[in-house]
Amino acid sequence: MTIRVTLSDDVAAYLEKQSLAHDKSCDQIADELIRQAMSSDRAGDYEGGTSAAPHKGKLNPVLEGKSLNQVLDDLYIDDYLEKARR
Repeated sequence: MTIRVTLSDDVAAYLEKQSLAHDKSCDQIADELIRQAMSSDRAGDYEGGTSAAPHKGKLNPVLEGKSLNQVLDDLYIDDYLEKARR
């Protein structure tokens, strides 16, 4: 399964440091750390984090009916095409 996450700078730096130290990819290090956390005494249902209130405004017409992933894909495609034209 592939998943995209946004990491805090310190967490990303830690993953990169461990990746270099153990000659493994950041994906492998993250997977191992998550597995360790799942098997620890603290394992259980996730209870932390934050919640966001739903946004009651209208979406920009460009975004209407699209997921954010679709919008990002469109931007990446536009960027790729622009670079290819150069």
